[in-house]
Amino acid sequence: METEQTNHIRDIEELLHSFAEALSIAIDARSPYNGDHTRRVAGYTQMLIDHINSEHEAGKCEMSFDNTHSTQLVLAAYLHDIGKLAIPVSILNKSSRLGERVQKIRERMRLLRAYWEIDFLKGRCTEEEYKSALFDIDEMVSKVKKLNEKPELDLEDIAYINRVKDKQYISEKGKKVFYLTKYEVDCLSIIHGTLTESERLLIQQHALMTQKMLSTINFKGEYKELAVWAGNHHEYLDGSGYPGGLKAEDLSVESRILTIVDIFDALTSKDRPYKEANTTEEAFKILNTMVKEGKIDKDLTELFEGAYRNNMEAKK
Repeated sequence: METEQTNHIRDIEELLHSFAEALSIAIDARSPYNGDHTRRVAGYTQMLIDHINSEHEAGKCEMSFDNTHSTQLVLAAYLHDIGKLAIPVSILNKSSRLGERVQKIRERMRLLRAYWEIDFLKGRCTEEEYKSALFDIDEMVSKVKKLNEKPELDLEDIAYINRVKDKQYISEKGKKVFYLTKYEVDCLSIIHGTLTESERLLIQQHALMTQKMLSTINFKGEYKELAVWAGNHHEYLDGSGYPGGLKAEDLSVESRILTIVDIFDALTSKDRPYKEANTTEEAFKILNTMVKEGKIDKDLTELFEGAYRNNMEAKK
């Protein structure tokens, strides 16, 4: 018969779990491109835990998770992206190189057309100069649209950006209007993806923010490492991850698990603005390449693949 204390502990764990689920809804709701990522990661984590325990019972795996340990790790999975609450929505939702800047550029191009027309009508430029300026503006509108939507830039694209990055209109009174701002040039110069280097670094801060936010919660006893597990989900065994550049000896089994399932969901997710979803086979191929590169745990990756395939087979 359960004691009152046992019931109380169970109630607290259930409360923590439901609170974490509620937070995961808030995290995912901030961006349509996060979808159900947090909840899928938690689901994959529980799936892997169940598989590990099954393999342990069959004598195929030394590792196992008791109920308390399992609850802690799934809770960490639900909270692993809580740091995204501190990231600007404009960056989280940036689905193209220019994001919200597209409309500003269109408005500026209309303004520049008006400036050149006034100059021509007032005799401050020749007809040839006027037509050349309009041609440049129309070309830029067309080019910017293509560059903004293109999956990956080539050398010709970069050459065009370099050619026009300093282009400017100078009024009769000496006022300068750049056709493109420095930020817009930086955005259009992104070879692959949608984020500039500074935006990418800001996004990466979410892992550190996860640790900081969870560290303010007075987790005790068996829960005391939860913030570390959750905050290390972008760390790699070879030290090439972030935010701390930690290596294998610094990374717990729990953090390694969260890294693997987080990568898998990111690869197979159909709601990311900057890439098409990988198939399951492509995702596992990438994971196994990362194993060979020394970035993620070999044994845990094999266990996760086994767990996923068993789960898919069971659903048939």
